[in-house]
Amino acid sequence: MVLFDVPYEVTNTVVEYEENRRIAWAHPGRHRWRYELEEAEGGTLVTETCDFTTSPQGERVAGSAWGRRDAEAIEKTLPRLKALVENGRLPGRP
Repeated sequence: MVLFDVPYEVTNTVVEYEENRRIAWAHPGRHRWRYELEEAEGGTLVTETCDFTTSPQGERVAGSAWGRRDAEAIEKTLPRLKALVENGRLPGRP
């Protein structure tokens, strides 16, 4: 992961899983990130969410700059995921 252009590692735990439908993971702060998959004409619709309701500080974090940062990250992640699936690589990488 990268925060303020500084790479770092964090241990996440898968907390929800339904094959070909959903996967969610949480880090020690207990926020959850989730991919939900739905069949769609010509492919798969992917919905990514960041769920702060599972964290003790959830409401405070969701309304903070951190919550907005996560929403912006989701907007960047989905096009990268699409490119990876369609082209076998991320944009700008060999």
